[in-house]
Amino acid sequence: MSNQGNMTSEPYDVQTGFILVGYRGLYRVGEFKGQGGYGKVAKCTKIGSQDSFAIKILTDVTSGQEEFEAMKLIQDLDPDKNNLLKLHECFPFKNVFCLVYEVLEETVYNISYEYFWDLHDIRPLVRDMCQALGALKSINVAHCDLKSDNIMLVDKESFRFKLIDFGLARKAETLTENTQIQVTPFRAPEVILGLPTDESVDMWALGMVLASLYYGYYPFSGKTEYDTIRALVQVFGVPENRLLKKAAYSGYFFSWEQNKTHKWLSAFIDLLRRMLQIDPQRRITPSQALQHDFITMKHLSGDDKVKYATACFFVPVPSPDKCRGNFNLLYKYSQNNHTNHIQSNGWTQYMGKGNQALRGSVPLGAGVLGPPAISPRRETDHRVQRRDNEPLSHPI
Repeated sequence: MSNQGNMTSEPYDVQTGFILVGYRGLYRVGEFKGQGGYGKVAKCTKIGSQDSFAIKILTDVTSGQEEFEAMKLIQDLDPDKNNLLKLHECFPFKNVFCLVYEVLEETVYNISYEYFWDLHDIRPLVRDMCQALGALKSINVAHCDLKSDNIMLVDKESFRFKLIDFGLARKAETLTENTQIQVTPFRAPEVILGLPTDESVDMWALGMVLASLYYGYYPFSGKTEYDTIRALVQVFGVPENRLLKKAAYSGYFFSWEQNKTHKWLSAFIDLLRRMLQIDPQRRITPSQALQHDFITMKHLSGDDKVKYATACFFVPVPSPDKCRGNFNLLYKYSQNNHTNHIQSNGWTQYMGKGNQALRGSVPLGAGVLGPPAISPRRETDHRVQRRDNEPLSHPI
């Protein structure tokens, strides 16, 4: 079948045995190493020599040109010394775009399916990737898509690794809090929260890769950005207020309202400790217990009797018209007649058996808002508001 033909609207379907005409020679297409929505990657042989190359055949010409422009950012760096993918040439062919790269062995992602990584194996990978990221940082470039798929073993003999796929790479100064980079679970917290970003996002992603190789799972993975932030807080605690105040999207994940619930729990635990003293002489008395913060709620200034009653007996949960969270759990209990709910000022107050319907299913201090069903960044009209001068606290 001839590889010649007129330009068509459909992407040219390159097959094994076809000849690709480049600026620096002709390439015979061999086996395909991978394919996806972007196109295909084929191992090709340069006609007239025994040299092999990996040619990325992109069906979207614009994407191919953008990747070439990204590769130009690192053209002054030695690809072998700095463990970066080497580009030989690029060219349009019919209505596809071809980038000719060096041939590498296998991705770290694929190796992980067949091989258990111990610390001796991880060490050279860390060394090579830090050299690569250090070189990028020296020219103020962020890779922005570092993941196990984009780290490749050069060959089994040398056990060296290279960083590949610079399609999203860009100058660090062009990154803003609105820049959509990285994928879950490699997305850095500053990207999720909308903080200023720079080359350090790549070090976060590398850390996630290394953790997954050693432990066999991603420590902060989740279906949504909300899940990721919640997992981060469980390990590291709430980010400092100085960071959250600068974060463009902190309101999607944190609310001052949770600070009150946290204080309730702290007061309750303190009361239990005083009641459960082994020495009866040190045990709290009934009159002292009545003066305890958990009963009086003095540590929550400004609460009148109405607020006190509401705080003691109701769990406030935003109604669906106020927040597009996941309320399936609460609805399930409602439908099973475990709770009766009344609508008041846009908030749902659950009554009947009080918190018994939720106990054991929704942890105290978690689940006041369910995680967003979709990425909340798009839903600017559902941003959680907080009062002025109120500190941010635990994730909703």
